[in-house]
Parts: sequence; C-alpha cells; structure tokens
Amino acid sequence: MNLGLFISHSDEDVAECNKIINQLEKLLPNNIEVWYYKKNLGTGTDYETIITDSAFDAEIALMLVSSHYLESEFCRREREIFQEVHARPLPLILSKCDWQADAWLGSLQVFPPGNEATYLDLEIAAREKALLTLTDEIRRIIIYIKLLNKCRFQRDNLTFYKSNFKSNRRTYDKKWRTLYLPIFQLYSAEADLMTQMENFILIKERQRSALKFSTIKALDNIINSYDASAYEYKDEFEDVMGTNWINHPEKEIYSLLSTHRDLYDKLCSATDMTEETLESFHPSVELLKKKLEDTFKQMEGKIKMVATGEYRNVKTGLGE
Repeated sequence: MNLGLFISHSDEDVAECNKIINQLEKLLPNNIEVWYYKKNLGTGTDYETIITDSAFDAEIALMLVSSHYLESEFCRREREIFQEVHARPLPLILSKCDWQADAWLGSLQVFPPGNEATYLDLEIAAREKALLTLTDEIRRIIIYIKLLNKCRFQRDNLTFYKSNFKSNRRTYDKKWRTLYLPIFQLYSAEADLMTQMENFILIKERQRSALKFSTIKALDNIINSYDASAYEYKDEFEDVMGTNWINHPEKEIYSLLSTHRDLYDKLCSATDMTEETLESFHPSVELLKKKLEDTFKQMEGKIKMVATGEYRNVKTGLGE
C-alpha cells in the first residue's frame, strides 16, 4: 500500500514549487504517492472537492510556505485538515514570511533548519542538500507510519479474537481452562503489548529520533509474531481430539502457548520500553515463533491423518 504525500502550496508560487516537486519525485521511494494539484487535477474536475478529499487522505503533508501561502484561504483550510487528520507536517520555508505568527506552523521544526535562511535564499548546492535532508525525514516518517499501522492492525485483530473468546466463554465452560484460557490470555497480553509498542513508536516519532535498524527489525518481528493459528485450528482440535486433547502427546502446543504468553507478559511489564528492551527480546520471539510454526505444522499433518482414518498407522495417541 502506497503512503500519501500531499504537497500544499500557493498558486502564486507554482513555478518554484514545480522545480522542488520534480526534484523530490526523483529522490523519494516508489511507495510514496505524491499528490499535488497540477499532477492530479484534470480539466473540468471539481478541484475544491478533490483537493479537500486528498488532504483528508494525506499521511505526510509537505507545506511550501511563503507569504502567498499564508495569505491563501484555501491553504489555510488545508492546514486545518492536516491538523485534524494528524498528518505528519513538514513545512519548507520557501521565501521570507511571518510563518512563526501562525500558531501551528510556529510550533513545528521547519526546513531549512535554523529559522534564518529560506529555501530560495540558498545556493543551488545548498538547496539540493536541503532537499536530501527533507527526503531522509520523509523516509524516516514512512518507517514509523508502517510500524504504527502494523501495530494497530494486529491490536485490532487481537482485540477481536479476545472479545470473541470471551463472548463464547459460557458456551465452552468445560473446555475453558484446557484450551480457551491460555489462548485468551495470550491474545490479552499481546493486545496490551501492541498498545505499548504503539506508544513507544509515537514517542520516538515526536522526539524525531530515528530507530536503529536492529530495533526496527526487532519491532517488526515482534509485531508479526502473534499466533492466530491457535484460533484457526481451534475447531479442528475439538473435532478430532475432543475436549480432553490436552492429555494427548500434542500437549506441547499448550506449553508453547503458555511460554508465548509469559514472554509477552514479561515484555509488557517492562517499566520503560526502550530500544535495548525490544532488541533483547528479539531472539526469544524469533525462536518461539519458529517453535510454534513447527508444532502447528506437525499438528496439521496428524489432524489430516486422523480425519482420513490413517491415524492407526501413526503413533500419535489420538483416537486410541
């Protein structure tokens, strides 16, 4: 999925803005969808509606600020939308203007940094350097947006599984402690963890502090490691093994789920989530994830054998 970069500027500055946009499009990664009016508006279109809708969809807002930009009512409306949808703001001060008088713009870090020179004050080489710095910042924001989106997606999934298990608890009272409880606790711990990781990412982003590659890898691995297979195989466990499946040799999966839950409980209980904390858990999560995958793969094979009546030829302890 492409991320949206909305370039907001005044019509009065279109010549300089086009030069900047052309250079940025060469520097930006392919997964960034750049939106600006000259590129995205055709003849006969309702430009106000399209621009407004696109501003609402923006995840990153690059504002090319000048006196014309500050005086434009339409640009003011775009800034309000960026604040409303919490788009990541990147103001580039194009020419001298009283941008600090704007309460929101005045609170942001601007490009070029230093609050002295404007973009058009710079020499050609310095302009290119400023755009490279801006591109690096956009790349940094992309990483954070992706991690946040993953966290939120997994948290929503986990919350759904957790709610579903809880709502069915009365129906499965006898099975609750043998199968549902450890899985329910696993989803609870991981949902809490995703919330904590989301807060950690937001704090790092507000601090404009780039994460190390090893931390990004650890974050990505932990976010992706929750095991929905436990939910997917639930019905097959019950159909094939009965409610007392925990007594069969496949009880290893129960132990792994408990270990999985304990790991996330421990990570959640960390008083302050830091890069070092996340990286220290990375090997444990990687190993546990592999064990879970291998165990479920073995279980799947045995379940198929039981379902097809071939279990008598396999020493599984199932159906005997």
